[in-house]
Amino acid sequence: MASSSSPEHEYLTSKRRNYSGRGEENNFPLPELKAQQQSEADVESKLESPVGEPSHPHDEAEHFFDETRLTTNISSIALSSECSDLEMNLQRNQTLVGKLTLPAGKGEVSSWMKPEVYRAITKGDKDSFTSEDDKHSVLEQVSSRKKNTVLHVAASLGHYKLVEEILNRYPQLVKCKNSNDDLALHLAASAGHQSIVECILHHAKQHAGGQASGSGQLKIVIEEDNITASGNNGQLDILIEKNEEENTALHVAMKNQHYKLAKFLVEKNQEASVSLNQEKMSPLYMAAEAGRLELVNLMTANRRAKITDLKGKSLVHAAIKGRKRDVLDAVMRYQSTNLPTLVEGWCSLSIPFDEEFDEKGRTPLSFAASIGFLDGVRYFLNKTFKAAYTRDQNGFFPIHWASIRGHVNIIKVFLQRCPDSLELLNKQDQNILHVAAEIGKANVVLYILQMPEFEMLLNEKDVDGNTPLHLATEGGHPRVVSILAWNKRVKLELTNNKGLTAMDVALNYPQPTPSFKQRLTWMALGYASAPRAPQLSKSTIGEKTQSTGTKGENTQSTDTKGENTQSTDTNNSSKDRVETLLLVATLVATVTFAAGFTIPGGYNSSDPKQGMATLVQKHLFPVFLISNTIAMYSSIVVVVILIWAQLGDLSLVVASLKLAVPLLGISLTMVSLTFMAGVHMVVSNLNWLANFILITGSISLLALLVVFVPLFLPSSLNNHILQHILRYPLYLLILVIEWVTERKAHDDTEE
Repeated sequence: MASSSSPEHEYLTSKRRNYSGRGEENNFPLPELKAQQQSEADVESKLESPVGEPSHPHDEAEHFFDETRLTTNISSIALSSECSDLEMNLQRNQTLVGKLTLPAGKGEVSSWMKPEVYRAITKGDKDSFTSEDDKHSVLEQVSSRKKNTVLHVAASLGHYKLVEEILNRYPQLVKCKNSNDDLALHLAASAGHQSIVECILHHAKQHAGGQASGSGQLKIVIEEDNITASGNNGQLDILIEKNEEENTALHVAMKNQHYKLAKFLVEKNQEASVSLNQEKMSPLYMAAEAGRLELVNLMTANRRAKITDLKGKSLVHAAIKGRKRDVLDAVMRYQSTNLPTLVEGWCSLSIPFDEEFDEKGRTPLSFAASIGFLDGVRYFLNKTFKAAYTRDQNGFFPIHWASIRGHVNIIKVFLQRCPDSLELLNKQDQNILHVAAEIGKANVVLYILQMPEFEMLLNEKDVDGNTPLHLATEGGHPRVVSILAWNKRVKLELTNNKGLTAMDVALNYPQPTPSFKQRLTWMALGYASAPRAPQLSKSTIGEKTQSTGTKGENTQSTDTKGENTQSTDTNNSSKDRVETLLLVATLVATVTFAAGFTIPGGYNSSDPKQGMATLVQKHLFPVFLISNTIAMYSSIVVVVILIWAQLGDLSLVVASLKLAVPLLGISLTMVSLTFMAGVHMVVSNLNWLANFILITGSISLLALLVVFVPLFLPSSLNNHILQHILRYPLYLLILVIEWVTERKAHDDTEE
């Protein structure tokens, strides 16, 4: 008798292990009864035969499974030899094979599905399928990747007649799973084929009834060299059977929004309504989240809740997410009626709704306020005002969440029902204006500033001594900073616990190069004349230096290195900027010089005005010529200034840029005006086109001013008239930048 440790056995075993290591679990069924009764001599003779290389994939698979069957024979014989009674073991094996009524389970393949069979199923060709099945049984055939049986494939594609034919021939397939542990019922439910689902359930019931008097189904698995068999007496309820993700068919139907099918499945088996999957979500949770009142009522009617209701995600939060007040009311009634009667002594049963938290630690009212569910907020406040004063696990009250999300209408409801909720502070001692300013919710800030009774919030400090203006500055929200800084009730000179004013915070951004929004924030404070904090005296600095000793020297050395690096970066950046501006100014000078000698309309070629411009009498001709002249000379001046900037002195570079950038802005503006005037003169006989040129040019000039003016405006202004004049183009630029930023953030969120 061949030993289980023979080289042939080890080779075949290792090949089986390598195959199963492809990421799929492959357990092979017992060979047929005839193969099991082969003698030891037959087995040895087969092992001695050479192992060839199949030339075709299907031949290779068949050859591989033949080898596996041989290994199974050896394993069976080896196990029998260990028993004292060989005859008893042979009879036991015969009994097991006699009871085997199911094809291979998960990964237990007998043969790959033939192309002809697969093609017939996908086309729904019943005649071709039956013809192939008559030639060779398709019971044990599965697809190569997902191990789908013929029933899986037909059910997923919705071929009703073919499904019915398959079930008439092989009703046991209703209980077979693929590599994802999906029954055919799961795939039919996923595709929303209700007729297929009904057909599968009908045959499952009939098949279970036919097996009731027998000894039940067996699942036979070969794992390494061990053969195991397990039985399942009685009817297997496939409606509560779960796949790899622990989803029932009802889960799958709800996920794919097949609500009519979901209703049918609930009517068939209500127990699946509270079954939890890997995400701790039940179909009842999904129905509440989708706002399907009919399904929620059906799932919660005439039944007692199960303990799984408490272990999954909060049903109340799911109903809030659905934004349907009637669904929320149904869930609240369900929980208040059923949950207290679940398990005697269960400590969490008495938890009120305002102390129930979702996965992010929010109470139902906090969650409703955060998503802007106005009806939900009113619903909870009608039940009890206590919910408005319940802090969630993040340290926020519901009104804070409304402020964070920018829901002014929710804030108004809170202040109408609970006026003193205005004073509520989170764990950082921040009020609603703090959190709105920190997040950058300008609409909330504007609403609070419009209400005189909210004045106490404007300069209130949090645990770090930061006012709302400090937090808005630190977050880089120029619009909020501009709104707060221009309000006379906001004190710009207040310092936080670090002794920094809002302007100090703006000048101490951690990034080496501040972002454009941070620059706008700094400019907004500068235009409002926001002060810096008084500097420390030299004596104080000296005392600190003496007390630090050697450590202070090391720190000073490190600071010096950092300053040198920063200075080098600044020089390189300034040099690049000078070169770029010099190139632009040169191009403008060249273009405007050429435009001065190529007058629109040309020149007169006859006396008495020979050589004069033909369009000199047009009212826009002076505009063309004057703007072109200004553009040319200003660009030439810019070129000369930037030549001085290339001498390398950093202070000279800064001074040159301060002068060159405004002049270049004027030059570009005049070039735009020159083009508009020249084209308008040429097409002035066609009124609609001339007007179009005029309107388009005017809009472009305005856009150019809005974008370019802040680049050369001074960082701070002491002249109140200039402050009021220039704040508007700055604020307009801030609005444009914030709109673009919000659009980009919205697109990123959708992706």
